[in-house]
Amino acid sequence: MYSSALLPSLDEFESTASLNGRTEKLSPNEFELLSQLLRYPEETISRESLKRIVGCDDGTLSNRRLDASMTVLIRKVNVLYPTFDLVRFSPPDSYLYTVVPPKRKPGARSR
Repeated sequence: MYSSALLPSLDEFESTASLNGRTEKLSPNEFELLSQLLRYPEETISRESLKRIVGCDDGTLSNRRLDASMTVLIRKVNVLYPTFDLVRFSPPDSYLYTVVPPKRKPGARSR
């Protein structure tokens, strides 16, 4: 189960995501990507599925470009909740929205 306190609210009209009193403006693609990730928290979603969501399953969006878009989205979500990454890459080719902190390696410093 997940904590709804860590799920941002989305405003489709303003194309924003808000969490903990912070708001970030999202591009239309970022909004669609985050919306999809929030529909299935704690589940990985493949790059190919994410490409279909933004309407680019015809080969016009490369994995590299999707990853660049996801990197920007991850940075924006980190502004909303800087404690740990809520959106993460999940090898080999997926992303997920999670409210579970990553396991820390012994001796690792927190942010």
